[in-house]
Amino acid sequence: MSNTETTFATIIIGVKHNKLSVVRSTIGTSGIIDTLLCRFEFRSTDWAGIQKQAVFQSMNDYVQHKDEGKYFIDVNEQGECYVPAEVLTGQGEFLIGIFGMYEDGRRISSNMLAFKCDQGCYCIGTTPGGTTPDDYAKIKELIDQKQDKLTAGKGIEIDEDNVISCTCEGGYDDTELAKRIDENAHAIATIQGEYVKSESLAKVATTGSYNDLTDKPEEPDLIDYATKRYVDDQISAIDKPNLDGYATEEWVENKGYLTEHQSLENYTTKDYVSDTLASYAKIENIPDVSGFITEIPDEYVTDSELDAKGYMTEQSVADKYVTKAEAKNPLNITGATTGQIVKIKTIDADGNPTEWEAVDIPSGSGLSGVESVNGKTGAVTITASELIKPSSEANKVSIAEDGTLEVNALTFDKILQSEDDEIILSGGGA
Repeated sequence: MSNTETTFATIIIGVKHNKLSVVRSTIGTSGIIDTLLCRFEFRSTDWAGIQKQAVFQSMNDYVQHKDEGKYFIDVNEQGECYVPAEVLTGQGEFLIGIFGMYEDGRRISSNMLAFKCDQGCYCIGTTPGGTTPDDYAKIKELIDQKQDKLTAGKGIEIDEDNVISCTCEGGYDDTELAKRIDENAHAIATIQGEYVKSESLAKVATTGSYNDLTDKPEEPDLIDYATKRYVDDQISAIDKPNLDGYATEEWVENKGYLTEHQSLENYTTKDYVSDTLASYAKIENIPDVSGFITEIPDEYVTDSELDAKGYMTEQSVADKYVTKAEAKNPLNITGATTGQIVKIKTIDADGNPTEWEAVDIPSGSGLSGVESVNGKTGAVTITASELIKPSSEANKVSIAEDGTLEVNALTFDKILQSEDDEIILSGGGA
């Protein structure tokens, strides 16, 4: 069955725990038999290794709570089964669900999903072939002979479940009728599912009139009620006062004013304060202040006058000057030994040094002076031959036996003279 997808229409349903979701949908039609495939894709492990059955029901049976209208179909290992023809009853919908049973009796059951079903073109008793006007007449005749056209009487009885029974008199042979009924049992069941007895329907189902409804809600009397539009118009017509200068509730709350009665137990009145101060002003209550100064002498100055003089304070001196101890060690280095050098230890965000330390001179850095000459160390005597490469050629320098330098013979063709310069040669006593 798993290879039939390319042949038949397929409904694919995702299953996760007890919830179904549509992966692929298609429309069913009445009259088909085992040509609409349903496939379940299980997406949770709670469906693994248990027996599973798909549940199908027409929407008509579902709304009438007819559990006998449910069809249970085993699902194969690929999670597939065919949609039974009994639920494809024509224009409307049909439902699909699934449940599974564990060996210990536990059961998992899903919700049901609705799928659309259309009226198919198949009619009872027809076979594929060319269609002619006579064929249409026969089809119409067959339609007219549908079971819902039968009426009871003359040996035919139809009970409330639309079950047909016949009683025959004499030598009447109903073998052929029984054979035809048996051959078309599936079609009869399909037709039964498509129709509902008119007497079982409410009157409104056939008239569509609101007046034919039962248990209608009582319509309230709204004569004294205003419409929303009326209320909006009345509000718009109100002359709104100018509220400029008035405080809003939010503004008042933000001011922190008192909002409830506060205890004044530890407060006093203005009158009490005035009376008390007046009592202190009585002459007999004023102490003798004859020994106190009554005005500021000229040699005294105020704080503002003193600040205007620009005199240095202890803090201003500390900000601009350093002590002798600080001047001796401006970098604030401690623990140094003779021969060490200063190294920047830390800097600030702008790259300015903030802390220094004393470190030993790195070996080979040259900071401690010349350590060797031509591989010689210690007290070194350097001769001219170690510094100059002598030559005996004319116009070059040679080294005498006493280690002094002397100029060899000069030739005029190699003497360079700048413009306006003079060369004076002395031949001595020659």
